[in-house]
Amino acid sequence: MFDEMMVDTLYQYLINQGSPKSKEVLLDEHNNRADKHDNILLSVDTQCDWLREIGYDDVDCFFFKCFELAIFAGRKK
Repeated sequence: MFDEMMVDTLYQYLINQGSPKSKEVLLDEHNNRADKHDNILLSVDTQCDWLREIGYDDVDCFFFKCFELAIFAGRKK
């Protein structure tokens, strides 16, 4: 679902910019991008735990969660 959402959003953006790329081409480019195999994500909980381990407090995902994307933070004394 995330890949479809990304491609749909990019496709709409490119249509507005006058790009002739099809959804199929965009999906192929997205699925075969150079960083795909290196971009292995762990859960927000795991990443929040890492922040706690290095001294951050009040760590949470306060702002944004959408499929594999999240913005999380904490505060450091």
